[in-house]
Amino acid sequence: MRTANIGESLRFEGTLNGLEDVVVDGEVKGTIRLPQCSLTVGPSGRIDADIEARNLTVLGHITGNIVCLERMSLCSTGSVDGDVRAPRILIEDGAVVRGRIDVVKPQPASEAVPQAKAAIPSTKATRAPGP
Repeated sequence: MRTANIGESLRFEGTLNGLEDVVVDGEVKGTIRLPQCSLTVGPSGRIDADIEARNLTVLGHITGNIVCLERMSLCSTGSVDGDVRAPRILIEDGAVVRGRIDVVKPQPASEAVPQAKAAIPSTKATRAPGP
């Protein structure tokens, strides 16, 4: 599978969706929908968006609600301000989560994508308050 990169000097605003894996080392604001792909937030990556992805690896910072269809890995340098919903979650020592975590049973792929879209609430009403 191909991988798209958003470099450190790039800033993206809007809806990001597609059928390839994405690595974010810059800034993204809006909505990210990658239900069939993986998203990696690098150490310098900053995301202010609700996220839906098959897999998610966080080394940087995310503000927003997250729905992972398979697995989320929150590394020691990563932080999340928002609610997380995934069947498998790995949180390393030193990582920070400010929000609710729901570990749910994996679903068949045919059911997961429509339910994941419905599970992402409005960003205005449910975002965890910032520091």
